[in-house]
Amino acid sequence: MILLRKEVALVGLLATASLAAVTGLRNRQAEPSNFKLYAYSGEVIGGFPIFYADGLAYVGNGSALTGADEVTAVNLTASTGGTWTATPIDDVSWSSKVFYISNTTGEIGFTDSANSSSNIITSGFRFYGKFALLSVSGQMEASWNAKETGIENVWTLGWGSVDEDSSLAAVMLRNAAPMQPPAGE
Repeated sequence: MILLRKEVALVGLLATASLAAVTGLRNRQAEPSNFKLYAYSGEVIGGFPIFYADGLAYVGNGSALTGADEVTAVNLTASTGGTWTATPIDDVSWSSKVFYISNTTGEIGFTDSANSSSNIITSGFRFYGKFALLSVSGQMEASWNAKETGIENVWTLGWGSVDEDSSLAAVMLRNAAPMQPPAGE
């Protein structure tokens, strides 16, 4: 298990380094306007979708998260400024939320478009091919991670290094569904 974790982290690091190496190149593929996000990290998180639960972003099987008040799969729409707006697939109390990363905790979630807090990042999201990235100080980065929740096939989505926390797994986010749904979805 430890060896697999290190290999997955190494693959994530190499993918990030490869993506960083092409930062100066223009993406030849147009940014998708409507998409869903899927997380990939070895065999354990092999293409589970990103979903909304009580304001936060999760990876996995949303129906397994029974303790949340509102859970829904989301469709995302990209703006020219790199803001991703989520619309729910299921019937919930909201119709539109903006994808964000907390720049203090690394928490990822969905907030109202009127939220102008300096503690969250709501723009700069881009794709290189089908890989989701964040533009930080002119550099494209992919520091996505997933943390176990204690619920089978459900992880919280986060941002930051996985080196110092063994409960985190490096993941790559893509706008491409897996060829076969992951086991447990």
